[in-house]
Amino acid sequence: MVYYFLNKWEVMTQNIFNYPILLLLRNDKVKKLYAKRGVENPEDVVKNAVNNPKTGTNSIIAGIHMGGLLVMLEYSVFNFTQAIIGKSLIQYFFKDVMSFVLFLVVFLVPAGIVNYFLLYKKDKYLKYFKKFDKTFKNNSRKYGWKSFFIVMSFYLLVVISFVVLVKAI
Repeated sequence: MVYYFLNKWEVMTQNIFNYPILLLLRNDKVKKLYAKRGVENPEDVVKNAVNNPKTGTNSIIAGIHMGGLLVMLEYSVFNFTQAIIGKSLIQYFFKDVMSFVLFLVVFLVPAGIVNYFLLYKKDKYLKYFKKFDKTFKNNSRKYGWKSFFIVMSFYLLVVISFVVLVKAI
């Protein structure tokens, strides 16, 4: 559900930010340039490239957001662990390049694996999109707000973990 509404958010924001470009593509001279290359409506091509759930950039950006949420969860657990043991461990991960690379791998690989199996394996996210388009047709706003608060809770968890860490060490 969160991925679905993150994608919807991306579509909405891209429509706002791409509006000047889309206005330019509506110009008759620009349309003629694209028509010479076999593109009848360049505005539709751009919208499809950005908003298409299967191949559009918005799906990729929403997937990055989902991975970021998982990384924030992992980092919060790391901070709470440091607070519980009463010792800062971060300096061990930034003492040389290999330690930093290991640190990144420890946080990024699990997020990528979880995203792969929950969203991308066999294009599950496309099935989710079809299901949620039908399910949330009337209650879209309600579930959109729930998704928003879930995302914000991850941000809040990271902030709280830093507060707890600073007070514990």
